[in-house]
Amino acid sequence: RLRGNGRIDSAEVRVQQTPLRTTNPFTFDFDAERLAVTGVTLSGQATEVNLAGTIGLVQRAPLNLDVSGRLDLGLLSAAYPDWSSTGAVNVEGRIGGTVQDPDLRGLAHLANASLGRRGLFTSLSNLNGDFFFDQNRVTLNNVDGKVSGGVVRAQGNAVLQRESIQAMNIRIETDAVRVRYPEGLRAIIGGTMVLRGTSTSPILEGNLQIQSLAYRSSFEEFLALLTKRNISTEPSPLARLGLAMHVEGSRNIIIQNQLADVEARIDVDIKGTAADPSLTGHIEASGGTLLFQGNRYRITRGNIDFVDPQRIEPVVDVQAESEVRD
Repeated sequence: RLRGNGRIDSAEVRVQQTPLRTTNPFTFDFDAERLAVTGVTLSGQATEVNLAGTIGLVQRAPLNLDVSGRLDLGLLSAAYPDWSSTGAVNVEGRIGGTVQDPDLRGLAHLANASLGRRGLFTSLSNLNGDFFFDQNRVTLNNVDGKVSGGVVRAQGNAVLQRESIQAMNIRIETDAVRVRYPEGLRAIIGGTMVLRGTSTSPILEGNLQIQSLAYRSSFEEFLALLTKRNISTEPSPLARLGLAMHVEGSRNIIIQNQLADVEARIDVDIKGTAADPSLTGHIEASGGTLLFQGNRYRITRGNIDFVDPQRIEPVVDVQAESEVRD
């Protein structure tokens, strides 16, 4: 019967062209069904991982490995080029199951990490928090970070299968997040959302509060912003994201240009998808002035209503008054 043991003084493995080397000799033994290793420490840039346990050599290749240490999140960027990541994750757990269907149980702690994706206009930074793994279930606990100058917090769980998300329910809280897109828009928003669904059919629902907003552009550009569709030919990572959002704001909202200086209130619902959204609700002018044919008018009533749930089609109704002198 085949069996044996030995010692390896040094070894190197590569993860997407990133080398990881053993820091000290380690021992192994094997038979016809499994390989057992003891005292393996792999080290690389910002990475040091300890491994011990068995790897099956039969068809189903059962695993029983203890894993602990620190991983450089740059390895994620190497494996998935569309993503950019920095920082580290501290891991402690056990890998069971099989090579074809691993069973991961343990804890991963993010430490001052950042995460971004090609095609998204912003990224997450200063990410900290815990991920608990229990077979195919991942639980997010007290994960928080910075996005666009504000704070984001996440808590919830997801069910994984292979490399896809089969189900998720993640609560996301934001505060003082700055939005500076498109040109001319400056907004600070906060609120609570829930991300649920699957990786192929995600849905984002919740409520956002506009804490302040200033849009400095022409009225025509303002209407174009509200009716704008995604005409980019580049595929967006958020294109399939379903929307069920309520957005409101009643103070510190200003629309300003060379013809108007208007204070407004916003109360709208956004549905559809990120690639093809729909908008219902209204924007109401709560005060301000309008310049028309050389005369300045005081706005007494102004509404932009969105009544078509299938498309974004604003209906504008403005009433203003002025004193005209000879």
